[in-house]
Amino acid sequence: MKTRYYLCLVFIIIICALCAILSIIAEYKYPNSAEKIETDPYEWVCDLDGNLTDIQLKDRALKCMLKKMHESENFSKEKIAKKIDDIRMKYKNLHIEEDIEDLELKDYLTRVHSKCHGDKRPDDKCEFYKIDKRLNLDYLMDLGSKICRNGKAIQDAETYIDKEIFKTEVVYPWEDKESLVLEDGSLKYGIFFNDIDEDSYRDRESREIILTEKIFNNSLEIDKNFGFNHTDIVFVMPINSIFLSLYTYIEPSNPNYDIFCHRYEQYKNRIKIDEASYKIDDFETPIKYLPLHVNYSFLFIVIDKNMKFNKSLEYNLLYKYYYDEKEKTIKQISDKER
Repeated sequence: MKTRYYLCLVFIIIICALCAILSIIAEYKYPNSAEKIETDPYEWVCDLDGNLTDIQLKDRALKCMLKKMHESENFSKEKIAKKIDDIRMKYKNLHIEEDIEDLELKDYLTRVHSKCHGDKRPDDKCEFYKIDKRLNLDYLMDLGSKICRNGKAIQDAETYIDKEIFKTEVVYPWEDKESLVLEDGSLKYGIFFNDIDEDSYRDRESREIILTEKIFNNSLEIDKNFGFNHTDIVFVMPINSIFLSLYTYIEPSNPNYDIFCHRYEQYKNRIKIDEASYKIDDFETPIKYLPLHVNYSFLFIVIDKNMKFNKSLEYNLLYKYYYDEKEKTIKQISDKER
């Protein structure tokens, strides 16, 4: 009886030892195995195939774009190596010959990881914010008339900022169970992406995005060299460039009232007076003057023929299309207006 007991005990010890050894080997051979089997609970958002209505497809496509945009700058250190592989594969699929060393990519991704605080949640860097629907270009221009004098902010400018209206909330739209896109194509709430802080007013807003307008089925006749073809499904969203330019410097996470006022002075006559053209700003640009109604750029969300999210592209369609703010429609610029 004792012999059988000891044999069973020895057998159990051997089994436990083997399990421990196999675990150590697996950890040594696959150090990131936990990450490899990690599942994404919101992967379904990017599943655009199936019996979806027009609104459901727009909602999924928009959420998928926002999700991928967020993942491009919010990631753990452990995922840097995988992101380098993904970049290499993307270049290969696009038939782009590049000579960027892995070390350069790693350095770049490490800087992004550091500035965006990795995948920390909640966070105040490189995140999406829900913004109050009362905030629009008219509101910011009215605010500018109160706090700006000759391109500079008055001393007590901050006292004019309505904390309730400018209250922001970090949001992860792809995790919203309800549709972000309403039946008429408008958004349930406005979205602002706060990218890496930049002190330079010349390009800061180019790193950020603000979505407040409707999402449309694309009917714009544009050059297919823009990055999509006739087999793709394309949605388009107007982006108010002036609103973004002003909001970027007054939003509560990192306001700069002087730069806001510098921009306000540039835009105020253009908006108040129905002039035929305006000087865009003091940037170097091949186009010194633009038509009055060129307030908007256009964001294109591209779904390929396999019903997979492909990419998003943003263009200023100068002298071709504009967004009619009153009628909430995209219109073509006539030959007389060009």
